[in-house]
Amino acid sequence: MYRKSDFFTIIVLVLVFEQTGGMALGEDCTSTACTTANAVCPATGTKTCTCATGYTQQGTACKADLGTACTTTADCDTTTAATDVCDVLATPAVCKIKSTGDCTGKTDKCVSGAACTTNACACYTKYKENTDKLCATVLGSTCTITADCTSTVANSDCTGTGTKTCTCATGYTKQGAECKADLGTACTTTADCDTTTTTTAVCDVLATTKVCKIKSTGDCTGKTDKCVSGAACTTNACACSTKYKENTDKLCVTVLGSTCTITADCTSTVANSDCTGTGTKTCTCATGYTKQGAECKADLGTACTTTADCDTTTTTTAVCDVLATTKVCKIKSTGDCTGKTDKCVSGAACKTNACACSTKYKENTDKLCATVLGSTCTATADCNSTVANSTCTGTSGSMTCTCDAGFTKQGADCSAGAAGGATGAAACLVMIMACIFTNIL
Repeated sequence: MYRKSDFFTIIVLVLVFEQTGGMALGEDCTSTACTTANAVCPATGTKTCTCATGYTQQGTACKADLGTACTTTADCDTTTAATDVCDVLATPAVCKIKSTGDCTGKTDKCVSGAACTTNACACYTKYKENTDKLCATVLGSTCTITADCTSTVANSDCTGTGTKTCTCATGYTKQGAECKADLGTACTTTADCDTTTTTTAVCDVLATTKVCKIKSTGDCTGKTDKCVSGAACTTNACACSTKYKENTDKLCVTVLGSTCTITADCTSTVANSDCTGTGTKTCTCATGYTKQGAECKADLGTACTTTADCDTTTTTTAVCDVLATTKVCKIKSTGDCTGKTDKCVSGAACKTNACACSTKYKENTDKLCATVLGSTCTATADCNSTVANSTCTGTSGSMTCTCDAGFTKQGADCSAGAAGGATGAAACLVMIMACIFTNIL
């Protein structure tokens, strides 16, 4: 005999079935699908609705276990572990143990930005606990002074009007919990650079000032000045320049110092270099030359064509003495010649540790010592005050010191003798005629 209440229960169940179109947890799902979220009907065994792997039944619902995807904390199984929380700061969001929660035996289940320390989840440096017990980055959190940010995150700043927040300083970009250096910003290693925005960024440790740059072969479209030192942006890609070669870090190192087999491996790109050493040979500068940057520069006393050939780094006052019979690098007039008394330019001597032009010579604009003869003048005294038998000749505005009639320029002097190299009786005759011309006429 059925009671009226039994019929009422049957009617309610029928109505529920009709509304849901399926079965709830624990119900037979042989012919009807399970309706509870995250529930499944087993393929084998008893055909009753159960929670899918990664979920635990709590009442009439399937709640997400630690490590299972969630949208809000309400999706997580906070019955088994009250400190479970949906880590919405993680990608993707999953159920985790909140900050300060017990992580005994679950050391890998703390929320992102936290670690299990002494059996409790604790936020890392550069992270701070928020009101939901998640570990948010310091960047983006409120601050009062810059020290609130920089004390945990290098290269950050406290900015804004009204409510201030921690942001990255100028020249840096937020990547995760850190401020990474932009292209052109100082660095120590590539780890300091923003390799997310520019995947080919590298710390150019070979540059005079270490900064983040685009490595060799990297895309430099719109960033033509951002290639590593020793490289240029060619057809939208950074490429090592002549005298440089790419190393394993995609930096452009000088050919000098790189390995070689024969001298041609070096001289083909760097003049005055050589392939030297025992065992593994390397490109070095030949004798008489010193490495400066990617080039071999001439030492004092070594042949040159222009001052650009000389090592003006080791000796800042070095100059190519183009007035010498043989052009070589020398110390220019007024340059320090301490310990290098024989290295002054021709026509100069080392006096009191400085090169000074000798008598009959005068300093020109290139700091060489040119003979007074041939130099500009305005009166004869400008010439014969230092060079006997000389005079100031020419037209106004372009007068130069020359030898008197009957005298010819020999080095820095005017020597008796006919022009064209007359000697003997011919030279005497020229001198006599010059004397008559000078004293009688």
